[in-house]
Amino acid sequence: MVVSKDEAAQALAEIGQAEERASRLRGYRYGAPYVLLWGVLWMVANTAVAIDERIGGWVWWGGVAVVMIASAVIGSRQGPDFTRMSEMERSKYKRFGQKWALTGLLSWAAPCSVFAIFWPSSAMQYNASLLLIWMFVYMIGGIWVGWRLFWIGFAGAAAILGGYFLLRPHFILWSGLVGGGAMIAGGLWMRKA
Repeated sequence: MVVSKDEAAQALAEIGQAEERASRLRGYRYGAPYVLLWGVLWMVANTAVAIDERIGGWVWWGGVAVVMIASAVIGSRQGPDFTRMSEMERSKYKRFGQKWALTGLLSWAAPCSVFAIFWPSSAMQYNASLLLIWMFVYMIGGIWVGWRLFWIGFAGAAAILGGYFLLRPHFILWSGLVGGGAMIAGGLWMRKA
């Protein structure tokens, strides 16, 4: 059987598309536990803030510490078996991990830097600002990784903005339940991809 140049090019393009889709789906599967963890934290901590602002602050900080440790454990378990890799493959994965670690660090440094200059005047502004920054990080990540992540960020940002302007007396509870709920639903959606 003789394959024409156009048929070969089309077959290679289809293989490339299949590899890209498989990579995106694998990324969703790997990313889903993180989105779920942070969504649960968002929901629980904001609900605690709505009940008692002082206790809620401790729940947020303690929860962030727990979720960061859990994220590190998940990340270490998701990694490949380095004993079966060549030195070049190990080096590639190491650089990839370093890039994600640096991305995570900068994702925290950006809001901290902004808040050092423009500290919100209320707990509601602080909460809305921080959560909006993170939802935009999800949207930016979705542009690069896969559109499901983008839509999770978009839904969360829409929920935050809607609650901030329309439900001020109940904003903290709203942002916890709806914003955290959007992330949990999105994490489940990513897991099923």
